[in-house]
Amino acid sequence: MISGLTLDYAYARVAARIAQRPDERLWLQLRSARTVPALLEAVRASAAASTVSGISLTGDAETIEHAFRQQLRTRIDEVASWSPVAWQPAVHYTRHLVDLPAIAQLLRDEAPPRWMAVDPVLSTYVHASRTERRAALLASPLAPIILAIE
Repeated sequence: MISGLTLDYAYARVAARIAQRPDERLWLQLRSARTVPALLEAVRASAAASTVSGISLTGDAETIEHAFRQQLRTRIDEVASWSPVAWQPAVHYTRHLVDLPAIAQLLRDEAPPRWMAVDPVLSTYVHASRTERRAALLASPLAPIILAIE
């Protein structure tokens, strides 16, 4: 028996969140939106509003992408909190999946793009040299991912 919350509880919470997905009517509105602010306003007026909370209408592409990464990390942390205690670390670890392309880029020889330096998760690994970045990644919770992709 797993103590604490049950998988049934987590399933019910996740199912409720899935019910907030955009429906066909909203997808049609999103396809017809001509600007990012119009797209965000359409989502904010729907049941899926929580997916764009905290996203600025005036941000550039990097700012909006950063906000979406943060949203996903927050949602994964939320799902982890609904899970049985024994499962929480595994569910929580999936928050790194959104960073896989950036992690792969950090392992290349070229300098990291400037947006990584402002991301609160990735900024820890932004160093001048590839060797320093790799060492920082290997000394982090991301080490198993680094070892798997090398």
